[in-house]
Amino acid sequence: MLKRENRLRGRKNLALMRKEGELFQNPLFGVVILEGKEENRFGIVISKKISKLAVERNKIRRRIYEAVAKELKEMRKGIWVLFLVKREIMERESEEIVREVKKVLKR
Repeated sequence: MLKRENRLRGRKNLALMRKEGELFQNPLFGVVILEGKEENRFGIVISKKISKLAVERNKIRRRIYEAVAKELKEMRKGIWVLFLVKREIMERESEEIVREVKKVLKR
Protein backbone atom coordinates (compact mmCIF):
# COMPACT_ATOMS: atom_id res chain seq x y z
CA MET A 1 0.00 0.00 0.00
CA LEU A 2 1.12 3.52 -0.70
CA LYS A 3 2.16 5.65 2.27
CA ARG A 4 -0.26 8.34 3.39
CA GLU A 5 2.12 11.20 2.54
CA ASN A 6 2.22 9.97 -1.06
CA ARG A 7 -1.55 9.93 -1.51
CA LEU A 8 -3.38 12.81 -3.12
CA ARG A 9 -6.30 13.68 -0.86
CA GLY A 10 -8.98 16.32 -0.54
CA ARG A 11 -11.31 18.08 -2.92
CA LYS A 12 -9.05 21.13 -3.21
CA ASN A 13 -6.15 19.05 -4.49
CA LEU A 14 -8.36 17.17 -6.95
CA ALA A 15 -9.81 20.45 -8.24
CA LEU A 16 -6.29 21.84 -8.64
CA MET A 17 -5.25 18.76 -10.59
CA ARG A 18 -8.19 18.99 -12.96
CA LYS A 19 -7.70 22.72 -13.46
CA GLU A 20 -3.92 22.95 -13.91
CA GLY A 21 -2.84 19.40 -14.76
CA GLU A 22 -2.19 17.94 -18.18
CA LEU A 23 -4.48 15.07 -19.25
CA PHE A 24 -3.21 11.97 -21.04
CA GLN A 25 -5.43 9.11 -22.18
CA ASN A 26 -4.72 5.40 -21.85
CA PRO A 27 -7.01 2.47 -22.74
CA LEU A 28 -7.60 1.72 -19.03
CA PHE A 29 -7.55 5.19 -17.48
CA GLY A 30 -7.02 8.87 -18.05
CA VAL A 31 -4.01 10.36 -16.27
CA VAL A 32 -3.74 13.94 -15.06
CA ILE A 33 -0.16 15.01 -14.32
CA LEU A 34 0.92 18.17 -12.52
CA GLU A 35 4.61 18.94 -12.09
CA GLY A 36 6.46 21.36 -9.85
CA LYS A 37 5.15 20.28 -6.45
CA GLU A 38 7.14 19.40 -3.32
CA GLU A 39 6.85 15.61 -3.40
CA ASN A 40 5.23 12.83 -5.39
CA ARG A 41 1.55 12.25 -4.74
CA PHE A 42 -0.94 9.95 -6.39
CA GLY A 43 -4.72 9.81 -6.45
CA ILE A 44 -7.33 7.55 -7.99
CA VAL A 45 -10.87 8.43 -9.01
CA ILE A 46 -13.21 5.49 -9.61
CA SER A 47 -16.82 6.33 -10.34
CA LYS A 48 -19.73 4.18 -9.28
CA LYS A 49 -20.45 3.91 -13.00
CA ILE A 50 -17.42 1.62 -13.20
CA SER A 51 -18.85 -0.74 -10.58
CA LYS A 52 -21.62 -0.40 -8.04
CA LEU A 53 -19.72 -2.68 -5.66
CA ALA A 54 -17.23 -0.94 -3.35
CA VAL A 55 -15.30 -4.20 -3.09
CA GLU A 56 -14.50 -4.14 -6.80
CA ARG A 57 -13.61 -0.42 -6.80
CA ASN A 58 -11.28 -0.93 -3.83
CA LYS A 59 -9.65 -3.91 -5.51
CA ILE A 60 -8.82 -1.78 -8.54
CA ARG A 61 -7.54 1.01 -6.29
CA ARG A 62 -5.25 -1.41 -4.42
CA ARG A 63 -3.82 -2.79 -7.67
CA ILE A 64 -3.01 0.69 -8.96
CA TYR A 65 -1.48 1.82 -5.65
CA GLU A 66 0.61 -1.37 -5.53
CA ALA A 67 2.06 -0.69 -8.99
CA VAL A 68 2.75 2.95 -8.06
CA ALA A 69 4.51 1.95 -4.82
CA LYS A 70 6.88 -0.31 -6.76
CA GLU A 71 7.81 2.50 -9.18
CA LEU A 72 7.97 5.32 -6.62
CA LYS A 73 11.69 5.04 -5.86
CA GLU A 74 12.65 5.38 -9.53
CA MET A 75 10.50 8.46 -10.22
CA ARG A 76 11.77 12.02 -10.13
CA LYS A 77 10.41 14.21 -7.33
CA GLY A 78 7.65 16.80 -7.53
CA ILE A 79 5.01 15.07 -9.64
CA TRP A 80 1.34 14.69 -8.77
CA VAL A 81 -0.56 12.00 -10.69
CA LEU A 82 -4.32 11.46 -10.75
CA PHE A 83 -5.71 8.27 -12.32
CA LEU A 84 -9.22 8.58 -13.77
CA VAL A 85 -10.30 4.95 -14.14
CA LYS A 86 -12.31 3.82 -17.17
CA ARG A 87 -14.82 0.99 -17.39
CA GLU A 88 -12.45 -1.15 -19.53
CA ILE A 89 -10.28 -1.85 -16.49
CA MET A 90 -12.91 -4.26 -15.12
CA GLU A 91 -12.19 -6.79 -17.89
CA ARG A 92 -8.42 -6.78 -17.41
CA GLU A 93 -6.17 -8.98 -15.32
CA SER A 94 -4.07 -7.61 -12.48
CA GLU A 95 -0.78 -8.02 -14.40
CA GLU A 96 -2.07 -5.96 -17.31
CA ILE A 97 -3.19 -3.15 -14.98
CA VAL A 98 0.24 -3.09 -13.33
CA ARG A 99 1.94 -3.05 -16.75
CA GLU A 100 -0.16 -0.07 -17.92
CA VAL A 101 0.51 1.88 -14.72
CA LYS A 102 4.25 1.30 -15.09
CA LYS A 103 4.11 2.40 -18.72
CA VAL A 104 2.39 5.65 -17.75
CA LEU A 105 4.80 6.39 -14.91
CA LYS A 106 7.87 5.80 -17.12
CA ARG A 107 6.89 8.75 -19.33
